Amino acid sequence: MRREAIQGALISISIILGIPILRSKEAEESSRLMLYTARQLQLNERNTFARHGKRPKGKCKLQLHILQGLPGVGPERAARLLDSFGNVEAVVTAPENQLVKIPGIGLHLAKLIRWAVGSIKKMS
Repeated sequence: MRREAIQGALISISIILGIPILRSKEAEESSRLMLYTARQLQLNERNTFARHGKRPKGKCKLQLHILQGLPGVGPERAARLLDSFGNVEAVVTAPENQLVKIPGIGLHLAKLIRWAVGSIKKMS
């Protein structure tokens, strides 16, 4: 059977039937894929996601890393926020009118930050 025919069948199964297919070259790779899939499903059920990459060393780098987890905040905005407010706690407790004073932080982004760090309203 030609490679293209197999690929076509796999694509049809995935797209038309909606059955996901993971390809691997050997049994060991198959088992790694299955374990990884199971871990991802467990994380998804708990609504938690791992942040990959090196863990920052030092308090300032750690605080910048935390701030970059906020929506729309990259390295430059995180540095400006930290320079202006002094620490993560001050940033996450700052009202919108204080956040918009930081260059690069508009009203929309300030609202997103407040939404992300605000409390979850419980339904009664």
